[in-house]
Amino acid sequence: MVVILSCNVECSGSNQAAFLEIGAKIDVILVQEPRVKSDKESINQAEYTLFEPSHVWDKYFKTLTYIRNDISASSIPNDNHQGHMTSVFLNE
Repeated sequence: MVVILSCNVECSGSNQAAFLEIGAKIDVILVQEPRVKSDKESINQAEYTLFEPSHVWDKYFKTLTYIRNDISASSIPNDNHQGHMTSVFLNE
């Protein structure tokens, strides 16, 4: 069973940090309206692999997806969706 947690953090860094802390035991964390800086390191979580809608970090992202490191996952970049969508596949 995969446990998914989703929340709109309204571009607040403190909301996002609290949400990610609460999700520490969750398999997949979906963050809507995340606070994103140009420095990718500022939003990484050690226990998770981060999947973003684009690999260009000068955009405003509408979503971020975190997958626990012990779950094999892959994504297809969606540069044509202007930071709105990420496709993530959980591998068996």
